[in-house]
Amino acid sequence: MDRVTLMYKVLSGKASPVEKLELNDWIALNPENEEEFKNIKLLWESEQDTGRIIEQDTNDNFEQIRLRVKSHQIRIRTIRSILYTLVVLSLALFAISIMHATGSGTTGYRFEEVAMTNVIRVLEKRYYIKVEVRNPELLRCRYTGSFFRVEDEREVLRSIEQALEVEFVALTDTQYQLTGNVCAGY
Repeated sequence: MDRVTLMYKVLSGKASPVEKLELNDWIALNPENEEEFKNIKLLWESEQDTGRIIEQDTNDNFEQIRLRVKSHQIRIRTIRSILYTLVVLSLALFAISIMHATGSGTTGYRFEEVAMTNVIRVLEKRYYIKVEVRNPELLRCRYTGSFFRVEDEREVLRSIEQALEVEFVALTDTQYQLTGNVCAGY
């Protein structure tokens, strides 16, 4: 006897104690079995309440129930796959935003005759450092240079030191002081 027929017999009260036990054992085997039984029971009860079940060929009724359950299961699978896709997409967007926020996705910077005020502002933001300037005249120095995928701010600072003949003195790991009298080429 197939499972749907057995479920129908149990729901209609026509099942023997052995058949009831067999159905209960089958339901206990797997949570999906319990879900399938609940779906069929829900359909059976709704048809009982509305008086739509009439004495017809039981195979036709069972086929209709099977089709409804199958369509419900397909709908659930579709919704799950859409949700999984949305979760994966959300995680990917989150990872990209983290990379962007930390600067990992940044390939570099190019400065063309840019005032040191602006260069320092970019470096402080990119490398999470603080640069103090004793001589305000140094902030008007113009710098031209490019940095691509440079992770260590000291490399960038050395390049600026050489180009402008200034010096960055490390006060702490994240704090520097720009010193010098006049920039080269100022």
